[in-house]
Amino acid sequence: MALYLEILSGPLTGKKFTAEEGLRIGRREGEILLEEDSKVSGLHAKVELDNKGRLALMDQGSANAMILNGRRVKKVSLIPGVTFKVGETMMTVAEGSSEDLIQLMDLKPWQDKVQEHLMNRSLENQVDPEFGQTFTPVIQLDFTQGVQADTLITCAYGPRIAGAGHLDIDLLDPEAPDRCFQLIPGPGVALFEDHSQGRLFINDEPPQPHQPLSEGDQIRIGGTVIRVRYI
Repeated sequence: MALYLEILSGPLTGKKFTAEEGLRIGRREGEILLEEDSKVSGLHAKVELDNKGRLALMDQGSANAMILNGRRVKKVSLIPGVTFKVGETMMTVAEGSSEDLIQLMDLKPWQDKVQEHLMNRSLENQVDPEFGQTFTPVIQLDFTQGVQADTLITCAYGPRIAGAGHLDIDLLDPEAPDRCFQLIPGPGVALFEDHSQGRLFINDEPPQPHQPLSEGDQIRIGGTVIRVRYI
């Protein structure tokens, strides 16, 4: 699966750009040109590899940096579900196949709008074939402490698996095992299955088998704290 940045506000709303190393965002130069956003610098940010070899959007000495969960930051890790602001422009990180991205790049403006409408209608009535069921309501993992603080991951489909270096939800905490926990769609809630072998706690207590997650529950692994949210 390939990553892309989707614009959520401003004149480029709905546009998608492949999130690859070297992608630039700016008011005067870059592949994503935000010419009408007065809070964007000439060259504002650029996609680079961080010290762990992961893609991240790095500030390029701009006046306003980037806004993530209400805080000004110099780096945004490109993890699916993360939403942030460059200047006054909202963006989100999403994933899709390389074929999808090629099709999006080739569409003419009016075709882009029609295609997006049809895709949205289709998603309302279909379950992603890679996953089994939908989370109802949708669950969000809000990283409030640790190396991934200010990261917000939205899970619409499940089951979802989290662990160190996992291709689904990658946990960067040094104490996280390769397979840490699993989120399973349940009746009106997400069910939590612990695979951490005693390293993980929910609200400072060992989790129960198939424990239902409530709004505000706090999952702790090492120095990382994840707050459960429903939308």
